[in-house]
Amino acid sequence: MAVWNTNGCKVDVKAVGASGSASDIVGLAETVPNLVMEMVDVTEIGDADRVFVPGIRSGTASLNLFYGADSHSALEGAWKAGTQLEFTFHFLQGSTSPAPRTWKSAGYITSMSKPLMVNDVIRLNLTIQFSGEVTIV
Repeated sequence: MAVWNTNGCKVDVKAVGASGSASDIVGLAETVPNLVMEMVDVTEIGDADRVFVPGIRSGTASLNLFYGADSHSALEGAWKAGTQLEFTFHFLQGSTSPAPRTWKSAGYITSMSKPLMVNDVIRLNLTIQFSGEVTIV
């Protein structure tokens, strides 16, 4: 079994429909992408047990960044304007086999926070709501 680690993992972003390549989100300390399969209850009257079938897929991601005004002003601007962005999460491992994995989806920044702790670095926490299909490669 291949063991994966976070060395070299990154998140790229660009505006949906923008030309050119995506930019790395700098200062990434932690990210937690989360994919969800909603379940639909199709239990019928008289059934002894609940029955579910897969429904709509969705996903979110949280990003915890070391804040830099120059580095993150575009993300703050995208939140303010409600700009749809294209995010690519790169999951790497120490060797080349199997190949690195990516999750890619359009989405919106739905929340931002900057926790301020005494005598500590400023962080920027973002929450992303994916919109449409999440491509897993």
